[in-house]
Order: sequence, then structure tokens, then C-alpha cells
Amino acid sequence: MNRFSPCVVQTILSAVAISTGLFVASAGVAMAADAVMLPKVIKLVVPYAPGASTDLLARQLALVLSKRIGNTIIVDNKPGGGSVLGTVIVGNAPPDGATLLLTSSAFTINPALQEKPPYDPVNDFAPVALLTQVPMILAVPASSSYRSPADFVNAARAQPGVLNYGSSGIGSTNHLAMELFKGAAKLQVTHVPYKGMAPAGVDLSSGQVQAIIGSYSSLAALMQGGKVRALGISSTKPSTFFPDLPTLGATVPGYSMAGWFGVFAPRGTPPALVQLLNKEIVATINSDEFAKIFAQDRAEPVEMSATAFSDLVKAETLQWKKIAAEQNIRAQ
Repeated sequence: MNRFSPCVVQTILSAVAISTGLFVASAGVAMAADAVMLPKVIKLVVPYAPGASTDLLARQLALVLSKRIGNTIIVDNKPGGGSVLGTVIVGNAPPDGATLLLTSSAFTINPALQEKPPYDPVNDFAPVALLTQVPMILAVPASSSYRSPADFVNAARAQPGVLNYGSSGIGSTNHLAMELFKGAAKLQVTHVPYKGMAPAGVDLSSGQVQAIIGSYSSLAALMQGGKVRALGISSTKPSTFFPDLPTLGATVPGYSMAGWFGVFAPRGTPPALVQLLNKEIVATINSDEFAKIFAQDRAEPVEMSATAFSDLVKAETLQWKKIAAEQNIRAQ
């Protein structure tokens, strides 16, 4: 005699059918995820000349990542237009993961300085992975009386428009870093642009300019030679490489700034492919082989999802547009 009524039997059969359907659907998703494969040959476009810091990082990434995934990665330098040429090339490439961009934080700065930007950092690309964030250093001449960020801020406030600062050029990362600092601290400090950090550093060490916010790599020789004094660091928290330097945000609440290097794909690249690239790149930059190259620039790997990296790009794009408009900064 059947122990179950027809209604109960029907309910059980329906449940089995639903469970089977869910299992098949889950298996389909898993199979789809497993089916995502990286292209056998990946071209990593660098929008800077060979030998630049971005290029060196790209070559290290290509070397270690290719060994990890077993695929060929070719570094392709496409300098021109202040990193615009190579960036646009990748933006127009097929969204299949075969062409990627490795660039710097200039990626979000450049469009903010142009009336008709050649690319949209938010809508024309799929952020893949942030490699590292590089804090910047507020430096003054060694002969300066300033011993802390507060000393510089107080002096600038006491003498509006009298102090000046140098940069490697209009629209450069270190130019925008100081403009952001000026705005947060409500300072009036005059900008003196140079054609590169080398001449700017010479005038900083001689006292022709009173301050610079620059990367460690651009200030290292001057710092090690005792020609300039580091006052503070631009990161949100103290750096393990500069434990004695206070954050600039401790003096000017809310201020933080870091240059960065990251990888992008063309808009429309399948999310599953972006996630796979992110996973492999994050594992690569956390390898022992990468520790040395990051240490040279006093940088550390950053483990960040593609979604979080996308949020960072959006926030910075809006930030630089606002500063460029407020200070009337335009690309030269």
C-alpha cells in the first residue's frame, strides 16, 4: 500500500525536479566559469617609452605572469601624447583579453586637463587589477627651517602667496598632488613648473623653490645625498619603508594621495575574463619575485578586486576634474 497520498507524491516529484534543475543550472555556471580561458598570446601595451618605470614594471609582470599562466605575454611600448596614444589603442582593441593596458595614475589625470578628452577613463575601459600604490613625499631643501608638515603649512598660511613649489610640469602627478594638498590645507602657494623632475630637484636642493611633493624614486638621490629633507608622506597610513615620516593627513585631515600602476582591458571585456585576469595578476604581484621591484620604489602590492579598482578610477576621475576646473589647469 502506498504510504504517500497523491498530493504528497506530486510535491516530492516537484521538489526533485526543482532540485535537479538547480543542480543542472549550478553545473552550467561552474562549467561556464571553467570554460573561461586566457588568450594564448596577450599584448601588454605600455603608453610610455622603454626604460620608464611603467615599462620596467610591465616587463616584470609579463615575465612572472607568463610563467604562472603558461601563456605568452608581449610588452608593446606605444609612447606618445603623454601616454594618450597607447591608451587609445587599447581602448579601441577587441574586448577579448588579448590586448591589455598597463599604465599609471596619469590615466585619470590626463582627461581632466583637456577640453575634449581623447578617452573616458570610466566608460571606455574595464579596470582589471591595481598593482601597487606609491605614496608621495613632501620634501623641502635641507637648509630649510621646516622640520614637519605643520611647519610648512603654518609658514604658508602666515605668508599667503609668498612660498612656491616645484613640479615636473603642468598636469603632472606631483603638480596635482600639491594642488590637492593646497586645497585641503587652504594654502596660497605658487606653482613653478619644470620640464621634468631633474631640474625641479636641482632648484629644490638650492632653495629656489620651497617644496615639492614627489615620488621616492624622483627624490631618492637628493634625499640620500642630504640635499633635501623629507617632511611627510602622502599615504593614508604610515609606510613600512618610512616609519619615521608622519602622514600629511595627520596635519591636513582628509588629505591622501598616491600614484599607482594598474592594468586595464577594453570596455566590454567579459566580466568572467576580467575576474580571471584579476585573480592571476593579484597572485603574481604577491609573489617573492615581485617583492624586490616594488621595494626599489618603496611600494607594496595592493590586493584589490576589479570592482574596487573601478570605484577608485571613478572617484579619482571626478576628483581631478574638480581640481582642474577650480584651478583652471589645462594640458600644455
